[in-house]
Amino acid sequence: MRSDYSPRPGSLAARVCAWFKSNPEGRLTREQIRQQFGAETPINFAGQLGAAEDADLLASELVEGRFVYQAGPRLDKWAPAMEDTAPPSVAWKPAAAAPAASAQRPPKRPPKRVTVCDADELVIEDDIPMPGASRPLEVERMQAKIASMRVGQSFQRPHDEAQALIRRADNWSRRHRDGKVKFALRRIDDKHSRVWRTE
Repeated sequence: MRSDYSPRPGSLAARVCAWFKSNPEGRLTREQIRQQFGAETPINFAGQLGAAEDADLLASELVEGRFVYQAGPRLDKWAPAMEDTAPPSVAWKPAAAAPAASAQRPPKRPPKRVTVCDADELVIEDDIPMPGASRPLEVERMQAKIASMRVGQSFQRPHDEAQALIRRADNWSRRHRDGKVKFALRRIDDKHSRVWRTE
């Protein structure tokens, strides 16, 4: 995370950050960002918004197969330039918030009735050790893989997947290494990015 980063005034990152500064509860999909900010050509989201995400000015998550952006935890400490604070009716129109994942789920099924045993069949036992809380196997395997990287080692994945993995790597570093293990992402072609361990 870079605490000194500020997007260049007039850039897409600055305008998106300014929008979320005025709409802190808002959420925008990538398609809504294209429409909101008049982007007529394809947007390299990793290149144009990635640094703002790294600095925690923006945050994104994958919801129902699409990336949804929102204000990051440090956005309240950032001050937009005057040119990025034009009224939304002039520079862009506020988009409707992206539907929450829960709103897109099918209705819940009624709870299944379960027949329990008779009281006489319930055996109460002493001195049985309780195992630790389990985590999904794939998350554990991914963390172990990231933890095994040495400085200079890297991996290549499609852009969106690489962005998600570097966020996971940074989160792992903050939780287990006080943020001292550093990773960097670079686009290497039209479809792929590469993540390096740098420290």
